[in-house]
Amino acid sequence: MSKLYTYIVREDSGFAPNPFHGFCTLATCKPLIRKIAKDGDWIAGFSSKRHFKDRRLVYAMRVDKVLDFDKYWRDISFKSKQPILNGDREQQCGDNIYRRNPDDGSWIQAPSYHDETLIEWDTRFPRALISKTFVYYGAKAIKLPDKFRNWNGQDISPIGRGHRCNFPEDLREEFVGWLASQADNGVYGKPTEWPSDSCSSRSYTPSKSSKPSKQSKPRRSC
Repeated sequence: MSKLYTYIVREDSGFAPNPFHGFCTLATCKPLIRKIAKDGDWIAGFSSKRHFKDRRLVYAMRVDKVLDFDKYWRDISFKSKQPILNGDREQQCGDNIYRRNPDDGSWIQAPSYHDETLIEWDTRFPRALISKTFVYYGAKAIKLPDKFRNWNGQDISPIGRGHRCNFPEDLREEFVGWLASQADNGVYGKPTEWPSDSCSSRSYTPSKSSKPSKQSKPRRSC
């Protein structure tokens, strides 16, 4: 039986999730979801209070494929997900940023929206979740039907920084059915952080070491 994971998208920049180039991918942030999600599972990301006063659906994706980071990097189908910092915003937001150093097995991080303080966080579970069955609303995030906010006392939306996945079976099935009935797959809005925060705003020249600086603390805001 497929599972449903819900969480709050605290930074909707187009990086995590990355809904561009025909696929919605989650390849950074949310390491626990990336650790356990499998083909057929659903992931739904909701707005934060910083972006909307009420809880809204930012995106939803059905996991159609799971790749480890090395395979994600090498797969020609996802070449367009590798960031190009002098490209357009969609190219800057590429989330295909990790591969192993063949000499010592350390992680090489491509220049991207994440800096070297997040290498350990992102690579804790080096799995990329990939979907062609998705809808992304971003700044046009939509309200949920009231029934999902109070289903016999259960609220589908998440609370806090973690994720939720233990829902009553009838609620999960009804919500997944509703997700599947939404508009055709694709992107229906720009990321909420645009234009004030593009994915190039935190670019840097990373080292090839898998060990972040001891003086730096991970942001872990996504």
